[in-house]
Amino acid sequence: MSLGKILIVEDDPIVARLLAQPLQDVGYSIVGIATNCHDATQLACTIKPDIAIVDIVLYDHTCDGIELESELRGKLQIPVLFITGATDKNIRDRLKNSHCYGFLSKPINEHELIINVEAALKRHQLEKALRASEEKFRLIYEASPIGIEVYDKNGLLLDANQACLDIFGVDSVEHVRGFKLFEDPNVSHEHKEKLKNGETVRYEAPFDFGLVRSHALYSTSKTGIIYLDVLITPLRNGQEENYGYLVQVQDITARKIYENTLRELSMVDQLTGLYNRRGFSKLADQQIQLAKRNGENLVLFFIDINNMKKINDQFGHPEGDKALIFAANVLRKTFRKTDIICRWGGDEFAVLMINAKGSCEEKIGTRLTEAIKEINAQSLLKTELSLSWGCASLSSQDNADIETLIARADKAMYYHKFHQK
Repeated sequence: MSLGKILIVEDDPIVARLLAQPLQDVGYSIVGIATNCHDATQLACTIKPDIAIVDIVLYDHTCDGIELESELRGKLQIPVLFITGATDKNIRDRLKNSHCYGFLSKPINEHELIINVEAALKRHQLEKALRASEEKFRLIYEASPIGIEVYDKNGLLLDANQACLDIFGVDSVEHVRGFKLFEDPNVSHEHKEKLKNGETVRYEAPFDFGLVRSHALYSTSKTGIIYLDVLITPLRNGQEENYGYLVQVQDITARKIYENTLRELSMVDQLTGLYNRRGFSKLADQQIQLAKRNGENLVLFFIDINNMKKINDQFGHPEGDKALIFAANVLRKTFRKTDIICRWGGDEFAVLMINAKGSCEEKIGTRLTEAIKEINAQSLLKTELSLSWGCASLSSQDNADIETLIARADKAMYYHKFHQK
C-alpha cells in the first residue's frame, strides 16, 4: 500500500529521477513528473497528488515554482515541498510570503528528503483535520439556537452568531464588534470579578434594554426587560493562560413568565383572584415576623358568607360562585391595597391588616356594611349577600402564629353571626 501520491515538478530529468527513486524505495507512489507550471497544474487536477515536490527555478517563462505553489495550494489544497539550487535574496524574500511545507537545497540528501516529505504529509493531514473541525464548529456555531459570543482576553467582542444578534436586537455583528464585556451594566460586579479570576459563571438574570440605551452601548431594536440564562467560560491554552471568553446565552423570558404564572396560580384562588390559603399563610407569616421586629400591631378579620349552603341548594352552585366573587369584591373595596386578602376556604375569607389597630373593627364594620348594601342594591344575585365577620389583633409582644390568630377571629365572627340574629 502506497504511503502517498507524489507529483514531482522538476525540469532536470536527472534530478527528477534522484528525487523519485528513494521515495519509491520507501513506499511512495510517484504519480507524475512535470517540467513546467502548465503541465504540473494539469497533472495535479487529474491525479490529485497528496504532495508536490517543486523546483523553484523552472525553465518556464510563464511562472516559477513559487507561483505554482500558490496555484496548487489555493485551488487544489495540495501541499508543496520546495527544492532549489538558487538562494538569492529575491527568492528568500518571496519564500517568506509562501505557504510551503518545507525547503530543501540541491544537491538533495535522500534522508532529509524522506523526512521532509513525511513531515509535510503529516502536517497537511493535521491541517485538514483542523479545517474540518473548524468547519464543523462553524456550522454548529452559526446554526445554534443558543446565542454565542466570543471575546478576546481583554473582554472585547470578536464575534457573535445570529441567534445572539436576534436576542439582543442587533442587525449585524459589525455593529457590536469591540463591545466591552467588563463594561456591560447588565453583568454584575461579582460575576466580572469571578471571570477576571478565571472562574466560569452561570446565572439567570433580567436584562434591561433601558441600560443599553442610557449607556449608549449599541443600537438595538429591543425594549423593556427580558430574562437571560447566561454561561460565561474563560478560555485557556495549554499554559493555563487566559486568551478569551466564550459566552452562551438563552432568552428564557417565556419560561420565566410561565414559572411566575404557575407560582401565582399556586398562591391564588382561581375563582375570586384573591390569595388562597397557602399563599395567605406564607405572606402572613412573613408579615407577622416583620411586625414583631418593627414593634407594629396587626389586625386579622375573618369573614363568612351567611347561608351559603342555602344559596347553593336553592339556586345552584353557579349562583354560589357568584356570591363568592361578589364577596371578594366587597373585601377589595373595603380594605387597603396593602392588606392581604384571601379566600381561606369554602365560604370563608381572611384579611390581615398591616400596621393597624384593634380599634379599627367598628370602622371596617361600617365600610363592609356599606359595600354590601351597594352590591345588593344592584340586584346582581338571586338573593341578598350577607356577611359575618370577626377580628383579632396581634401585638408585637404576642407570640401567636397565623393559625392562632385565625382561631381568635373565627370565634369573634361566630359571636357576630349570633349577635346579628
